[in-house]
Amino acid sequence: MSTESRIVDSDIIDFTILNDGESTLSILEEISVKRLFTVEVNQSEERGEHAHKGCTQWISAVRGQIEVTLKDSYSSRSHRLTNNGKFLFVPPGIWTSQSYAAKSMVLVLCDQPFSEDDYIRDWEEYLIYKKGNT
Repeated sequence: MSTESRIVDSDIIDFTILNDGESTLSILEEISVKRLFTVEVNQSEERGEHAHKGCTQWISAVRGQIEVTLKDSYSSRSHRLTNNGKFLFVPPGIWTSQSYAAKSMVLVLCDQPFSEDDYIRDWEEYLIYKKGNT
Protein backbone atom coordinates (compact mmCIF):
# COMPACT_ATOMS: atom_id res chain seq x y z
CA MET A 1 0.00 0.00 0.00
CA SER A 2 2.71 2.51 0.90
CA THR A 3 4.31 2.26 -2.54
CA GLU A 4 0.99 3.31 -4.03
CA SER A 5 0.73 6.52 -1.97
CA ARG A 6 0.55 9.69 -3.98
CA ILE A 7 0.86 13.33 -3.02
CA VAL A 8 -2.91 13.66 -3.32
CA ASP A 9 -3.12 11.35 -0.27
CA SER A 10 -1.37 13.99 1.89
CA ASP A 11 -3.42 16.72 3.51
CA ILE A 12 -3.37 19.57 6.02
CA ILE A 13 -5.25 18.56 9.18
CA ASP A 14 -6.70 21.12 11.57
CA PHE A 15 -6.58 20.62 15.31
CA THR A 16 -9.90 20.66 17.11
CA ILE A 17 -9.56 23.93 19.03
CA LEU A 18 -11.48 24.73 22.19
CA ASN A 19 -11.13 28.33 23.31
CA ASP A 20 -12.80 29.67 26.45
CA GLY A 21 -11.38 33.17 26.17
CA GLU A 22 -8.72 32.50 28.81
CA SER A 23 -6.90 29.57 27.22
CA THR A 24 -6.88 27.37 24.14
CA LEU A 25 -6.88 23.58 24.04
CA SER A 26 -5.79 22.06 20.71
CA ILE A 27 -6.68 18.42 20.08
CA LEU A 28 -5.65 15.93 17.38
CA GLU A 29 -7.60 12.68 17.76
CA GLU A 30 -7.82 9.25 16.20
CA ILE A 31 -4.15 8.74 15.42
CA SER A 32 -1.82 6.05 16.71
CA VAL A 33 1.50 7.52 17.85
CA LYS A 34 4.45 5.18 18.43
CA ARG A 35 7.15 7.86 18.22
CA LEU A 36 7.45 11.61 18.34
CA PHE A 37 10.41 13.86 17.80
CA THR A 38 11.26 17.50 17.36
CA VAL A 39 13.84 19.24 15.19
CA GLU A 40 15.00 22.70 16.24
CA VAL A 41 17.34 24.86 14.16
CA ASN A 42 19.15 28.09 14.98
CA GLN A 43 19.96 29.01 11.38
CA SER A 44 18.13 28.34 8.12
CA GLU A 45 18.65 24.71 7.19
CA GLU A 46 17.61 22.06 4.67
CA ARG A 47 16.69 18.64 6.06
CA GLY A 48 14.83 15.49 5.14
CA GLU A 49 15.45 14.20 1.62
CA HIS A 50 13.99 10.78 2.29
CA ALA A 51 10.84 8.65 2.19
CA HIS A 52 9.42 6.06 4.53
CA LYS A 53 8.27 2.64 3.35
CA GLY A 54 5.75 2.08 6.12
CA CYS A 55 5.72 5.02 8.54
CA THR A 56 2.94 7.62 8.46
CA GLN A 57 3.87 11.07 9.79
CA TRP A 58 1.98 14.13 11.05
CA ILE A 59 4.21 17.25 10.88
CA SER A 60 3.53 20.56 12.62
CA ALA A 61 5.54 23.74 13.12
CA VAL A 62 5.89 24.55 16.81
CA ARG A 63 7.87 27.74 16.17
CA GLY A 64 8.94 29.64 13.09
CA GLN A 65 8.30 28.46 9.56
CA ILE A 66 9.04 25.22 7.73
CA GLU A 67 8.46 24.64 4.02
CA VAL A 68 7.77 20.93 3.45
CA THR A 69 8.09 19.66 -0.11
CA LEU A 70 6.42 16.37 -0.98
CA LYS A 71 7.28 14.36 -4.08
CA ASP A 72 6.13 11.13 -5.59
CA SER A 73 7.18 9.70 -8.93
CA TYR A 74 4.54 11.88 -10.68
CA SER A 75 4.44 15.32 -9.08
CA SER A 76 5.49 17.57 -6.22
CA ARG A 77 3.77 19.99 -3.86
CA SER A 78 4.94 22.28 -1.07
CA HIS A 79 3.28 23.33 2.17
CA ARG A 80 4.39 26.24 4.36
CA LEU A 81 3.88 25.28 8.00
CA THR A 82 3.64 27.91 10.72
CA ASN A 83 2.53 27.63 14.34
CA ASN A 84 -1.16 27.79 13.44
CA GLY A 85 -2.69 24.61 14.86
CA LYS A 86 -2.32 22.52 11.72
CA PHE A 87 -0.56 19.26 10.94
CA LEU A 88 0.58 18.01 7.55
CA PHE A 89 -0.43 14.36 7.09
CA VAL A 90 2.23 12.44 5.13
CA PRO A 91 1.44 8.81 4.25
CA PRO A 92 4.24 6.30 3.72
CA GLY A 93 5.84 6.21 0.28
CA ILE A 94 6.13 9.99 -0.16
CA TRP A 95 9.53 11.68 -0.55
CA THR A 96 9.87 14.70 1.75
CA SER A 97 12.31 17.53 2.28
CA GLN A 98 12.10 20.47 4.66
CA SER A 99 13.44 23.99 4.45
CA TYR A 100 13.62 25.54 7.92
CA ALA A 101 13.67 29.27 8.55
CA ALA A 102 16.06 30.39 11.30
CA LYS A 103 14.86 29.75 14.88
CA SER A 104 12.24 27.21 13.78
CA MET A 105 11.08 24.01 15.44
CA VAL A 106 8.97 21.17 14.09
CA LEU A 107 7.06 18.41 15.91
CA VAL A 108 6.67 15.08 14.10
CA LEU A 109 4.30 12.32 15.22
CA CYS A 110 4.86 8.85 13.74
CA ASP A 111 2.76 5.70 13.75
CA GLN A 112 5.87 3.47 13.75
CA PRO A 113 8.91 3.21 16.02
CA PHE A 114 12.26 4.16 14.47
CA SER A 115 13.73 1.63 12.03
CA GLU A 116 16.54 2.48 9.63
CA ASP A 117 15.13 -0.20 7.28
CA ASP A 118 12.01 1.96 6.83
CA TYR A 119 14.00 4.81 5.20
CA ILE A 120 14.80 5.38 1.54
CA ARG A 121 17.52 8.04 1.45
CA ASP A 122 18.47 7.99 -2.23
CA TRP A 123 16.19 9.57 -4.87
CA GLU A 124 17.08 7.05 -7.59
CA GLU A 125 16.45 4.16 -5.19
CA TYR A 126 13.12 5.78 -4.34
CA LEU A 127 12.09 5.93 -8.01
CA ILE A 128 12.98 2.24 -8.44
CA TYR A 129 11.01 1.42 -5.29
CA LYS A 130 7.93 3.27 -6.57
CA LYS A 131 8.19 1.86 -10.09
CA GLY A 132 8.71 -1.70 -8.92
CA ASN A 133 5.65 -1.67 -6.72
CA THR A 134 2.97 0.14 -8.71
